[in-house]
Amino acid sequence: MENHLSRGAFGHERLTVYRLAVELYGIVLGFAPEVGARNGALAEQLRYAAAAIVLQVAEGAGELSPRAKSRAYRQALRSVSECAAALDLSAMVVRGTVEWPEGARSTLHGILGLLTRMANDWGGNGPAPRRGDDVEPAGERVSRSA
Repeated sequence: MENHLSRGAFGHERLTVYRLAVELYGIVLGFAPEVGARNGALAEQLRYAAAAIVLQVAEGAGELSPRAKSRAYRQALRSVSECAAALDLSAMVVRGTVEWPEGARSTLHGILGLLTRMANDWGGNGPAPRRGDDVEPAGERVSRSA
């Protein structure tokens, strides 16, 4: 079944990094109840950090100035680090190890790679993207006007 993300009504919905961030948020929502049973504040922080990645990617995609895009994507990168630390702590609370829920590590690594490239490209540290586009690795351009 097709969902609204595959149609890309908004610019951020066409970004691979956005779809990965939404996927990560789903993983976190599945794990948070286990964490919350032992540490409610940590579960809330984990959900908050994962949601912040989604929201900051969307904010960056909606920005018009390259500097503002880069700033939003850099903020999303900080939330990636926060989410990784929250996953470490949460796994310790629930499992006694830093073994994350299935799919979380690879998904977060994918987000990290894409956001690093996007923040650098829009921040003047790489080839200049076309105005109105978001650029992902391998030169994939995701136009807002599709």
